[in-house]
Amino acid sequence: YHPETVARDPLYLLKLWDGLSSFGGFVGAIVGAAIWKVVHRERFLPYAEMVASIFPLGWMFGRAGCSVAHDHPGRLSDAWFAVQYPAPVGFVGRFDLGLYEFLLTIPLAVTFLWLWNKGPRPWGFYLGVMCTAYAPVRFLLDFLRVPDDGGVLAADPRYGSLTPAQWASFGLAALGIALLRISKRPENQPTSSTYVDLDAPPAEEEAEEEEEHESDLAPQPSAPSKAARRRAREGARDA
Repeated sequence: YHPETVARDPLYLLKLWDGLSSFGGFVGAIVGAAIWKVVHRERFLPYAEMVASIFPLGWMFGRAGCSVAHDHPGRLSDAWFAVQYPAPVGFVGRFDLGLYEFLLTIPLAVTFLWLWNKGPRPWGFYLGVMCTAYAPVRFLLDFLRVPDDGGVLAADPRYGSLTPAQWASFGLAALGIALLRISKRPENQPTSSTYVDLDAPPAEEEAEEEEEHESDLAPQPSAPSKAARRRAREGARDA
């Protein structure tokens, strides 16, 4: 968000206590995933897909915290959906971007939960949908963000009249479209060996059931008749 500061002090990127950014977290996750892929020589898309499929639920809690902390202040407003922000004297009405993101993430989380119950999806599907859904929302919401000359500490700088998050939203949208295209490849389609049916009984139980079924079908020795038992007794007496 402040490239001039990073240019002066590259170690500023490691000062996590001096401000956090959601897009910074996304970039860090991508870099970490790339390093993990090189070290372990495995595909990270399936692992990232599992995280993305439940990510909106965690994002809801994160943005709920942002709305409570009021750390995403918007422009001054007296609209009915504005929030009373603390001011040097009393309170002022402002847009609360953290609250709006929290509310807008609920439909995405519910949709992902519904898709979970509808069966497996190709690798890259959830990541692609999440990126393409979040990018335009963040881009539009940042037009409501407090300007950097508004005298608010949490204000974001502008570059070409857009915030850094708005510029990053273009890349995020492109990434989402690319992931959706990747999800259509044959190697990313769901297979029976890729997904586990949690409702199916374990393999050990299936084997035991098959053995019991085979033993039930096997011919059982019949009980000796009365004549056979009598001949056996007579033979024993003669002996």
